Amino acid sequence: MLWWVLLMLAVDAQEIRIPAYVGRNQNRPVVRVIPSDSVVIRVRKPDQPILGTATVLNRSSIVTRIQPILIAPRVTPRVSLLGVLSGMGLRKMATLIDSTQLQTYLHQTGPVTLFAPTDEAFSLSAIPNDQKRLRDFVLQHVVQGRVTPMDVRNDITLPSLRASATPLRLNVYEDGQMLSVSGSQFLDDARDAENIRIQPIDRVLYPISTEDLATEVKLTFPRMYELLLKASLTHQLTSGTFTLFSPTEEAFAALSPEIKEKLMQNSTLLRKVLLNHVVPGTHYSAVLAHGYSMRSLGGEPIHVTNRRGLILVNGVPVVKTDISVNNGVIHAVNRLLLPPELYSRRRPVTMAPPPFKSTPVPGNKNIFTGLI
Repeated sequence: MLWWVLLMLAVDAQEIRIPAYVGRNQNRPVVRVIPSDSVVIRVRKPDQPILGTATVLNRSSIVTRIQPILIAPRVTPRVSLLGVLSGMGLRKMATLIDSTQLQTYLHQTGPVTLFAPTDEAFSLSAIPNDQKRLRDFVLQHVVQGRVTPMDVRNDITLPSLRASATPLRLNVYEDGQMLSVSGSQFLDDARDAENIRIQPIDRVLYPISTEDLATEVKLTFPRMYELLLKASLTHQLTSGTFTLFSPTEEAFAALSPEIKEKLMQNSTLLRKVLLNHVVPGTHYSAVLAHGYSMRSLGGEPIHVTNRRGLILVNGVPVVKTDISVNNGVIHAVNRLLLPPELYSRRRPVTMAPPPFKSTPVPGNKNIFTGLI
């Protein structure tokens, strides 16, 4: 009867099979290997997990003892998450995971998706320096489950693995040509490290504020909030997902007395002007930086352009970007977005805008550091 002999080469532990004959000698099973060079063998009958005693054979050797032993399954070495990250050029994220000892935890928690910022993104951002905050910072970039581009739906949120389970918001722009997570754009070359999906992104992720849009405006832009109250619009800003282009305190101070009087005396006009600063949906600077057109809740067109990294909304500079809240995002502008009918033919209705420092589009270094 022809059996197969499973050979394990002592040099590199690879396995091969060669034919051998089995017979009986004085009522004992024997296996005679077809002549070959000396090897270390283990004998297995086809379709049966039987393993013979390992021995060294030469051209005349005979295995005279065969014992049934279960063959151990082949174990595939674990793919190193740190190695895959380094191979993708995401070395800073690999260093953070290593220093926080999260690699084993992520594999045990998987499947998970790791949104991994590029090394350049880390160079533009503030990173926590104590161990607990650093661990939370890394887990802010991880969600449960395997998220691929096919899974992304606009304006859905997923809880991160951070201790407080702060959410991440996914968005779809330009008919699916651009995807983002909390304002950070998806990049190409996503890979898997066993049960961990690695999705490169172009910015570091910070927690979304737990406040709604109206509450965040009250805290950050008090003059804008007063006008929203006067126009009875605060409730509307909590009833959906919106992008608000909020004028700064300096922008209101720069308004001419004539315009201030018109807005305070005409509630319909005030309401229209304020609604012209609100756009349905969440539009982060990642998409605004590419140039964008939309329509405000007031019915006026909003045209966004990018002038060498400076975002302009209807020609007005955006001085602070991507203030994320639980129902949208706020961008600060340094002038009001006024309709044409408010301009005088002889002189502009606004004074010269105050000096400002714009926040560069690629980096948001100090915008969210207080939220870490």
